[in-house]
This record gives sequence, structure tokens and C-alpha cells, in this order.
Amino acid sequence: AVERKGFPTQKPEKLLHRILWGSCPKGGLVADLFCGCGTTLAVAQQLGLRWIGCDVSPTALKVVRQRLEKLGAQDIKLVNYPYTLEELQAMTPTEFENYVIDFINGTHAGRADDKRAIDGFTFMNLNPVQVKQRDDVGGDVVQRFAGAVADKRKKIGYIFALGFSKFAYEEAARCQQDKGVTVELVRLQDVVQQEPAPDFS
Repeated sequence: AVERKGFPTQKPEKLLHRILWGSCPKGGLVADLFCGCGTTLAVAQQLGLRWIGCDVSPTALKVVRQRLEKLGAQDIKLVNYPYTLEELQAMTPTEFENYVIDFINGTHAGRADDKRAIDGFTFMNLNPVQVKQRDDVGGDVVQRFAGAVADKRKKIGYIFALGFSKFAYEEAARCQQDKGVTVELVRLQDVVQQEPAPDFS
């Protein structure tokens, strides 16, 4: 249970250890083409084997990367990881939301908060986060979200989207001036390639 990463088909490391130990030569290459949360790759790393993994889910690949880094893996290369506007637009809405919340190391909101326009919270300060897979987020979205932030008795919240209208920026300025609530408008494609990643605590 300690190993669980929340993936329903995850296998125990002990099982993968037996399979790899008995079937892969010393210094061999292990490939898992549906790697999920990366158990096979993690065990290969522990055994000193080379590895390569593939998965359709960018969220899963982030979990894999973090897991392997904890085991001492270095220079991990993510190939075809979504960075461009087109790649982010091509994701399913659920995958996009998961990707953003995981990108900021945040936590997902419960059902009650989700109904109030809050999709998650930042890691340290638990500031509200909203995710929109749109490039035309308007002032009405900002206004509703600012209300949700204020209801949580927070002074700052983040909206992550692919783009914002000028009315969104105007409304964000008005909310800060009139309500004392800062709504940060973050274009996701502007921050995903930054190294190190921006801190949204």
C-alpha cells in the first residue's frame, strides 16, 4: 500500500523485481510501452538496468519522472510532452485539468469546491486554482472566481488558461482594487517550459 500512486492497474514492485531479475540480462534494456505510474521503470532503475517507458497520459509521465528522480535517475528526457498551444489544446478536458494541477504540485478540489468554480489548490498556501482549457477566458469567469476566492477567505487565486480577453485583465484589476482579491491570470503555455518551474505556492 505504501507504493500506491493511485493507478488502478499498478503492480507490486516485488512482482516486477522477480520478472525483471529472471528475464533481463545484466545491463539489459527494459521497455514498458504502457508504463502508467512507472513501477517497471522504477524496479529497473533499482536493479541497475537501462529503461525506456511510454504512456499516453502526460500526468502519468510526471508521476514517473518524480518517482525515478527519487531513485537517483538523472537526465530523464520527456519526449512529446505537451508544451505548445496545439499540444495543450489536444488534451482531453480532464487530462488538461490534471496536468495543470500536477504541474503546480497542487491538490484537486472536492466536489463542493468544484461546483464553486474551484478546481484545486496550490501546494503550500492552499490558494484556490481554476483551470480553463480555453483561449478566450472573459471577465465573467474572473468575477465568479474572485467571489469563490473571497468565500474561502483567501487573498489570492490563480486561473490557468490558454488565453484571456482584455476584459479578464480589466476585471482582475477591478477585483484587486475593489475587493482586495488578487486573481493571477496565467497563460499555461508561457510557464510550462520554464526551468526551474515557477513557484505557485
